[in-house]
Amino acid sequence: MEPKKSYYHYHGPNKYDTAIGLFYGAFILLGITGGFIKGFTLDTFDLSALILNLTLGLMLGLICGLLAHAIVVLCAKTQ
Repeated sequence: MEPKKSYYHYHGPNKYDTAIGLFYGAFILLGITGGFIKGFTLDTFDLSALILNLTLGLMLGLICGLLAHAIVVLCAKTQ
């Protein structure tokens, strides 16, 4: 019995899939970095505020990644 072949065996990775993954990764890293800098440079260092700022930075990165994903998909559909 032949093993089941994956999707990428037949089609290869799409350039849009790679671009979307890079957008997500970059925006999440930027968001977390911004949250860390904002949380670390507060007047009083508080661990809960740092965690909150890191979480908000993560959410902001995900939102920007979703926005970039939508733009890439819309541009790909119109071509």
